[in-house]
Amino acid sequence: MGRRCRSSIPGTLIIMSIVSGYQNSRWKNSIGNVTYRSVAGRNIASEKVAPRPLTRAPGAAASVKLMSQRQMVFGLINRFAKNHESDINQSFNKTKYGTARNYFFKVNYAGMAAAFEPLYARLDANASDTMAITDTEIEEAVSDYATENPTAIYRVRKTGSAVVYLTGEWTTDENPVSGTVSVAGTTLHNGDKAKRLATGDTFSINGQNLTDGEITLGLADSSNGSPVDTPISEALTESSVSEFAVGGKIAAAANGKYLMNIKVGAMTMLTLKQYEPSGGEGTLD
Repeated sequence: MGRRCRSSIPGTLIIMSIVSGYQNSRWKNSIGNVTYRSVAGRNIASEKVAPRPLTRAPGAAASVKLMSQRQMVFGLINRFAKNHESDINQSFNKTKYGTARNYFFKVNYAGMAAAFEPLYARLDANASDTMAITDTEIEEAVSDYATENPTAIYRVRKTGSAVVYLTGEWTTDENPVSGTVSVAGTTLHNGDKAKRLATGDTFSINGQNLTDGEITLGLADSSNGSPVDTPISEALTESSVSEFAVGGKIAAAANGKYLMNIKVGAMTMLTLKQYEPSGGEGTLD
């Protein structure tokens, strides 16, 4: 069954279908008025319908705009996403057959459309594309709307990271911190049991944005104790820190303590669970 999609060209409609079968497995380019292409392992057939004639005759009232509000919203979201592509790739999941940018578009369409509504209200009737609106106007519209509606636009929505809403200006400082943590050769995951540390154990993190804030290890005296944020400089010896990697060895000051969490600034990148008090501590490692 076909799917009807609006084109960025006023008055143009695209009819798309997913095609299957061995005979289509290597098709590409166009046959007649049908174009074939492969997207994420699926074959897509699309038919371009000829542009519809404009309903406004020459000299008619300028209240009928060449570009619909929906066309403007699609164009501005795409421009905003392109300007923040690196942040979006770090902050959002990918869709099943697409990219993080596709997912950003999906979850933020309603909020972004509302943010851009004032821009459409003052758009010149003869404007045929979004270039009549500047990048500065786009950023200000999103920032103003997010300030007034702090739970309408997602800033971070990615598996393994806390959900964060945009509450003002978009900045790279809110990119989620992520990484793979290893202690004594064992990779730790969110939800694993608290890890008991020993002097000389190797410690490493491989990830991204690891220098966005001070790295601290949440250490507790017992497997179900309250963790205390301990700077890397105290928890490790022979430590090294870069944007993408942290390394070192467990210091004597952390010997016998339990690792409960790891934070980079105010963001928690790893949380381990406590042992039940009745479980004993004979086999905690």
